[in-house]
Amino acid sequence: MFLKKGIKNTTKKILYRSGLANFLLGCNSHKLLILCHHRIAPPGDKFTYLGVSQDIFEQQIVFLKKYFKIVSFKEGAESLKTGSIRESLLVLNFDDGYRDNYLYAFPILKKYNITATIFLAAGFIGTKEQFWWDIVADIILGSSHLKGKEIEKMDMIDGINDSLQKISPKERNIKIEVIRKKLEFSGNDRGEREILNWEEIKEMSRYGIEFGSHTLTHPDLTLLGKDGLIREISMSKQVLEGALGKEILGFAYPHGFYNDDVKKIVTESNYLYARTMLNGFNNISEDIFELKCISGYSYGLDDLAARLSYRGVI
Repeated sequence: MFLKKGIKNTTKKILYRSGLANFLLGCNSHKLLILCHHRIAPPGDKFTYLGVSQDIFEQQIVFLKKYFKIVSFKEGAESLKTGSIRESLLVLNFDDGYRDNYLYAFPILKKYNITATIFLAAGFIGTKEQFWWDIVADIILGSSHLKGKEIEKMDMIDGINDSLQKISPKERNIKIEVIRKKLEFSGNDRGEREILNWEEIKEMSRYGIEFGSHTLTHPDLTLLGKDGLIREISMSKQVLEGALGKEILGFAYPHGFYNDDVKKIVTESNYLYARTMLNGFNNISEDIFELKCISGYSYGLDDLAARLSYRGVI
C-alpha cells in the first residue's frame, strides 16, 4: 500500500513540476469544476481530519485563480443549464458548516475577493454538538493506546467511518461507544463550538458567500422514508431561508448518498441544483441534480494540480 502511495506521489510531483499538469488542466476548459472542502485548519497544521491548513488553502486559491474563473454555485449551475460556459469555471464549496470556515477560510476569500458556497446542516448551527465522524477522529487521534504516524491514523479513521456510514444512527452510536471503551478514550468535550452560528453565517452572507442546504441532521437520506426525506430536505431549506431572508437554491446530498426517491423530494422542494460526491468535472450535458465534484483535501499543490488535471490515472 505504501509503495503504491509513493509511486502516486512521485507521479503527481512529475506532473506538476514538469508543467504537464498545467497543460492537462487546459484540456478541461469549458467545464464546471466544483472543488469540495470541509475544514480549514490554522496555518501550519498538517493533519486535520477532513481539512487542509490555511496556508495550503491560500496556495490553492492562488493556483486556481490562474486557470479558472471562480463563481458562485448559482452562476455555475445556471451556466450549465443554459449551455453558456465560455471558459473554465470553478465553484469553491464547503460542506457541513464548520466554524473554521469562518475563522480561516473567510479571511482568505476576502483577501482575494472571491466567493464560495457553504452547505449547512441546519440542525447543528450554533450548537456544540459534534458530527459522529469527528467523534471517531477524536477517539483515534486522542487515544494513547494507538501508536503510529498521524497519516496512518487518518487512514484508520477513513476505514472506520466508511464502515459506519451505511448503518442506522442507533447502531452507529453503539459501535462508536465500543471503539471508545476499547481504546479507553474519555475525551470529546472540547469546550469549543465547532459549527458556525447565525451571526457568523449572516456576516459571510452579507459579504456575498452563498449558502445551501445539507439537510437538518446530516443523515443517510437513502435510509429514510418519505416523511423523513421531506423533513430533512424541505424543512432545512425553510430554516435557512427564514434566518437569512434569501432563497436557498442548492442542496448537497450528505455523504453523497442519494437515489431516485431522494432526488425526487429535492426537486419537489424547489431546489435548482444538487451536488453529489461523484468524482469529476461537469459539462453542459450534466444532470443538474447530480453534479460531480473533486475533493479539495490535499497535501500540497502538486497533489491538487495532478488530481485536477489527470484525475482518472492517479
